[in-house]
Amino acid sequence: MILCENLPAMAGRLSPSDMSNEVSRPARKGIDWTIADGEVSRGSALEYFWSRWQWDFRSLVALTLGCLGLAIPFFVIYRGYVGLMDPRMERSIIVTLLLIYVFLKFPSGKRKWNDHFHWLAIIDLLLVFLAIATQIYTIWGSQIAGTERISIPILGSAVKVDYIVGLIVVGMVLEATRRSFGWSIVILCLLFLGYSLFASYFPGPLKGASATWAYLMYALYSTDQGVYGIGSEVLLSTLFLF
Repeated sequence: MILCENLPAMAGRLSPSDMSNEVSRPARKGIDWTIADGEVSRGSALEYFWSRWQWDFRSLVALTLGCLGLAIPFFVIYRGYVGLMDPRMERSIIVTLLLIYVFLKFPSGKRKWNDHFHWLAIIDLLLVFLAIATQIYTIWGSQIAGTERISIPILGSAVKVDYIVGLIVVGMVLEATRRSFGWSIVILCLLFLGYSLFASYFPGPLKGASATWAYLMYALYSTDQGVYGIGSEVLLSTLFLF
């Protein structure tokens, strides 16, 4: 009775041959024959499962995020079990791992990783490369050779490489903060950084001694009061326990 009532509605969507197949096909519980017919044309079972599990760019990003999600707590546990490492090196490692995770977890352009390569992904990959490069430079400077005296000429004056790397690290931290928490914290940080550079131009009690950008980068990158300072230590030793 139900099949007879639905035949007029099905006639507008099915051809006469399809209607004859639907009427003549016996109804069996638990089997969707339309799906079964579609899977037959996929080839062998090996080809079918290979096509479903083939690697693409999205899978690579997901695997990287999974590895980072395991590497960060593993590094914290390793540090607690083996003992304290060089403070600057361990803090820089945890900051770099978090930067890479954020750049991949929150890609630029308010988009998601998909099968098609988007040109905005170049920005994310460049940030990941800069995070790895600055980490290698930091380890090299603290463990192998001092980098305090290395400088390069820019616009006729010698600029220390530490200050350039510090500027890149501070920029990456601000960008990761923007992607994770929005513009509010970034604007607040920029206001304090701007005040450090232009304090001498403020009126009244706000007026103070201005810092040069070289000294600011030195304080934020090369000392224990900046990016690799108390905040990174608290993040590494306390916050990860919760």
